[in-house]
Amino acid sequence: MADILTTANRSTWKTQARILLLGSDDSATLPDATLTAFIDDVERDIKAKVTDWATLTGDDLQYLVSAAICSICANLAPTMPILVPKIEKAVDFSETRDIDWNDVEERLTRTSEAFLINISTYTEAVVVRAAVITPSTAMWEPFG
Repeated sequence: MADILTTANRSTWKTQARILLLGSDDSATLPDATLTAFIDDVERDIKAKVTDWATLTGDDLQYLVSAAICSICANLAPTMPILVPKIEKAVDFSETRDIDWNDVEERLTRTSEAFLINISTYTEAVVVRAAVITPSTAMWEPFG
């Protein structure tokens, strides 16, 4: 699939994804195969939200690509504790990282939505809420 995240749309998307999650372009920790594993799901979700995705150009297309990158990173965030150890030890030093990956996932999801909102043809979905309906007549009649 990968219609949104293509080299023609943005050749550096994998680097940007690694920097968002790791803070550096570390392909040993986060290989290309791991990044591309979520593309189909993310793009299917974004295409459902932005129905005219194929016609976007200019800034709108760049917002779409940025939203896809953030969404992939948000999907990867829960798996990051497996890939990035909390404590890294070497012979002469140890480094402790205390990263709340749930917070990272939430932040990246909000950022993805913010990019989508910036697309000129995008309209946010209206949340339909249920209301409590009370009957006009009593459900039970008193014995009497």
